[in-house]
Amino acid sequence: MTGQLVRQIRRQMVQTPPWVRDACIGLLAGGLAVITWTALKFDAPAFHKPAVVAAASPADALPGATGAPLLWRVQNGQATVYLFGSIHVLKPGTEWMDKRLFQAFDSADAAWFEVPDLDSLPHFKPRPGKVTAGGAVLTAGLDAGEKQQLETILNRYDTTTDEQKHVRPAVMASMIGQLDVQGGAFSVDSGVDMTLFHRAKTLNHKTGGFEDNKTHYGYLYALGEGSTDGTVALKRALANHFGTGDPTDSVDGMAKAWADGDERTLTAQLMAQRARDSKFYDLLLVKRNALWVPQLETLLKGKDTTFVVAGVDHFIGPDGLVAQLKARGYVVTRVDP
Repeated sequence: MTGQLVRQIRRQMVQTPPWVRDACIGLLAGGLAVITWTALKFDAPAFHKPAVVAAASPADALPGATGAPLLWRVQNGQATVYLFGSIHVLKPGTEWMDKRLFQAFDSADAAWFEVPDLDSLPHFKPRPGKVTAGGAVLTAGLDAGEKQQLETILNRYDTTTDEQKHVRPAVMASMIGQLDVQGGAFSVDSGVDMTLFHRAKTLNHKTGGFEDNKTHYGYLYALGEGSTDGTVALKRALANHFGTGDPTDSVDGMAKAWADGDERTLTAQLMAQRARDSKFYDLLLVKRNALWVPQLETLLKGKDTTFVVAGVDHFIGPDGLVAQLKARGYVVTRVDP
């Protein structure tokens, strides 16, 4: 491998883009851990009482978009928990923090994220076996056209598919996705999670998280295992990179659906993902949500108001946190503009 590509490949161990659904459903972008961020300050607008509608299930999701990112509220006794579906990368200057979000977030006692400290730097041990395989797996499932597309990308880094043949497809898909994120001017520091984390610090909110860094990034390592599911991810990454894929599946398309609060489109994309790659869906969504529900119930047994921020896919669909809380008897309402 040439030095530049090696650095790109290694970077994926801590910087996998969250919008590559085959590899990263709802996984917080690894770039959180390696960059020092500056807190963003806002001037909150005047109080605006939000409207409330019943939470929609995948079967009866409200048609069309709400015009703003999705927010839910759960109350139990003296406790209130807001559930906010985030997108981890956005273009600088993107406006999304509306009045209902200011009111809900600023009035909360605590903010809860996927990891407790988004500024902390995790310590990684080299795990080359997660990046490469013993056999020639990279292009095994690609057709001739896809192989040529991948060759074109690698040639930009003075290397070839033959030289990279041991790289796992999921890792290469992640690398291509990161190139697209960077090329589209999307960044983690402009994303929802980092913005709200630093706002919480500015407001002196208590902060917490569902997973420690070791657990959180352990899922990222697991993405490189296997070649079949990774090949699906690589095929989609190539299609998106060269503009031949579904526009809604691109980072721009996903960002639009998120900003519009289009639960129907977001859920349809998620269900398509489940049909394509149940392994990654189960690993990064179902398994993690199952571990998160008891933590939400603990928050709901307290007295505080907590604003929970996680990738939007964690909240929607039949395995989402909204559905799971409702199944446990909690009343979940969606808070629309």
